[in-house]
Amino acid sequence: MTNWKNFVSEFALGDVLSDVNELVGATRKLETTNLESVAESAYAHYSTYMDNSELPNALLWDIQEYANYATGLSGKNEYSEKYASLLPSGHPDSENPEALAAAAWIAGDASLSPSASSAIIASLAPSDDVVKVVHATARMKALIASGDIPEETSDLIYDRITKITSFPSELL
Repeated sequence: MTNWKNFVSEFALGDVLSDVNELVGATRKLETTNLESVAESAYAHYSTYMDNSELPNALLWDIQEYANYATGLSGKNEYSEKYASLLPSGHPDSENPEALAAAAWIAGDASLSPSASSAIIASLAPSDDVVKVVHATARMKALIASGDIPEETSDLIYDRITKITSFPSELL
């Protein structure tokens, strides 16, 4: 039976995985199963109308574009909606991001210091400790103002804050 594995080697899949994973923090890393799901979906789509000689490149293209988007290495692209259901649970565009997973995903920017990552998680994760949230948010705002949190990550932070109905607006 023909499937995506006839067109994309495990080695090629592993190359994509290691290339993107070495550029991101721990909470943004993908697993082989993520890419296998994309390959399976892409194969089901492309195999109905594409010549077998074109399939390897088409599948690898989708896999690479998904990997870049799912880890935050690239922004939305033509594959964003196509594979939205396969995004990691914390990804800002996943179908139902869980608050703590979303905070951890945002904090997984590899360029962040441990202090910046912890401030992001503490300010965005659910907590009944208002003092802790206020303190973490003040730290996070100072890190953004000083440039220690890159603009792309601060955009994700503010986008996530708008989705938190209990976030105190006076802290923004």
